[in-house]
Amino acid sequence: MSIVIAFKSKDWAVIGADRRATVTMADGDTFSTKFDKLIGIGNNTLFGFSGDTENVNDLIILLRNNSSELDRDLLGTLKKLRNEIRNIDIDIQALFCGITNNKIDMIEFIADKKNRRLSIESLHMDNDVVGETVMGLNTMNSKIIPYLEYINKTGQQITMQDAEFLVYTAVADISDSGILTVGSGIAIWEIKKDGDKASMQQVPDSKILDFFDSGYRLYRKKSTLAMDEALKMLRGLTGTSAKESAIAPNLQYKDKAK
Repeated sequence: MSIVIAFKSKDWAVIGADRRATVTMADGDTFSTKFDKLIGIGNNTLFGFSGDTENVNDLIILLRNNSSELDRDLLGTLKKLRNEIRNIDIDIQALFCGITNNKIDMIEFIADKKNRRLSIESLHMDNDVVGETVMGLNTMNSKIIPYLEYINKTGQQITMQDAEFLVYTAVADISDSGILTVGSGIAIWEIKKDGDKASMQQVPDSKILDFFDSGYRLYRKKSTLAMDEALKMLRGLTGTSAKESAIAPNLQYKDKAK
């Protein structure tokens, strides 16, 4: 299983994914290989997918044959292509980032081959994850979302580079959990909107491997130190009264057994 994560604002969108694919041979044996799941379509449309790679190339060809229309109206064109997409035997979850009604748009795309289901929905949220959704949502909800809430409370706004690092951190955390293999790397793309013009580019591997990896190592180190500090604080507490705790002096606990 793969992971695809995207963030968007009114002026930009960032989408990232692992580069691991699992190939199943005719005899049932499996092996992992490097595979890019983020595809640039046209001048400002990005497509990132998770799932069965079989026949995905047919979908990519269809998208590229309609790239000009997708660049102008992502949601409308995908819905117009619905019948042609249904004729392609695919089983994937995907995120599209591009332009709809002259605004940055993020679209969740689900093609369920078994149940003959095709869903194409524009998302109103500023971030989403597809693929290994249990681990992905756990990482987003436990680490990324709290940080975004903190930024919002302090009156700050995340930049596109901030979002790139958040994407890297989320994918790397899930990879390090053993669900994925990070050795094949992480790919990140971005879309920028400036007035009526939009453009996209891939974040260089040099920036990902050096710049973001250094930040990620610091983040992991600090997380470990924070856990150590929390455990030392807990070891120093006695009794059940929060009055003895420096982190919650105004809370009082009642012993329900009494």
